[in-house]
Amino acid sequence: MVRAAQLAILCIPVIGLFGPAGAQGVGQVQSYGQSGKLYYVYKTPDVTIERYLLTRQMYSGEDGFGYEGDVNVVYTYYAGAFETRLISYSVACSGVDQNQLEARTYQGDPQSPMNSRSVIVRKSMTKPTEVEKDEYNLYWAVCGGVFQKFK
Repeated sequence: MVRAAQLAILCIPVIGLFGPAGAQGVGQVQSYGQSGKLYYVYKTPDVTIERYLLTRQMYSGEDGFGYEGDVNVVYTYYAGAFETRLISYSVACSGVDQNQLEARTYQGDPQSPMNSRSVIVRKSMTKPTEVEKDEYNLYWAVCGGVFQKFK
């Protein structure tokens, strides 16, 4: 069974908000192919979740720059079924505080606290928690070109 859902990842500086809403410049869309480029794999006894970076497009604001684009998430269940979800994201690569960025994921209404989750992304972090690895891997793939940094 295949289902599509929209989930977005927003990484913004903790101090000095900038992002697509305040974007001053937008670059060309970079594609990683129809299937995308694998940046994170998470396995449990029941499911394997693979995240593929599909596109990224640079934006800039007065406090820094970042990227927005799409990710394909593939869930493969050990019983044989699978599903895919298209995820939109926005990642701030630089800002007022270069070492601390907030990663916020949300589904549906981004203003609803019931639909969102935040993680502080610290560029100096050597080993994020299991819960933070998705956001950290997305940040490093999009901003640094380093795929599957944290396994």
